[in-house]
Amino acid sequence: MSTALRLLQAYTTAGFPAAYDDDEMLQVLLNGAERLPADTPGNTVITDILRTAQSAYGTCKPVPGVDTSCTTTATFNPFGNQVSWLVPVPQWEWTEFLHTDRTKLKLKPSTGYTLTYRYRILGPADTRVQNYFLARSTAAGHAGDVWGGEWAEPTGSGVKTRTINFTTGPQEDYYLIWGIHVPGGAAAGDQRAMAVDNIVLNGPVG
Repeated sequence: MSTALRLLQAYTTAGFPAAYDDDEMLQVLLNGAERLPADTPGNTVITDILRTAQSAYGTCKPVPGVDTSCTTTATFNPFGNQVSWLVPVPQWEWTEFLHTDRTKLKLKPSTGYTLTYRYRILGPADTRVQNYFLARSTAAGHAGDVWGGEWAEPTGSGVKTRTINFTTGPQEDYYLIWGIHVPGGAAAGDQRAMAVDNIVLNGPVG
């Protein structure tokens, strides 16, 4: 992939220099944040992913006739040692299950983004949960929250996908929040929760 990207960059800039200079989208797709994943000087993305996977799967032992692809006596975590920009948070009435890490995912001020993610609402049967998404600036506080919406869904309703469009304010320290709202506060031992994965953010990042 790294070789293919370098060839694509070279052929495009050499064969279509005028189009490349005039087309900002083409520049972003070839050399910007939206380019194909590839190893570049000082940023060996593909190599690092393969090395991490190789290390994580080193103890994996495939077992014929078993549904799972591998078993191991050790704790098996294929995502081990990979950098994540998600961090867990404690629980309150507004239970924020995930925050993005501002040091790893830097959103631009006054910029529009499209966020798509997959999620599942967990909890006792016949229970409804109000889940929500927002972007928050530490500098602006709650008054500067960019609200992405709150909606009620029953637990056990399966895996769903949601797309949200939002625009950051003038601050430079926005981060993203996923959570559920339990009006009046959750009782001790409340088992309602929200699981989020397959997060895709389209827009410029630092």
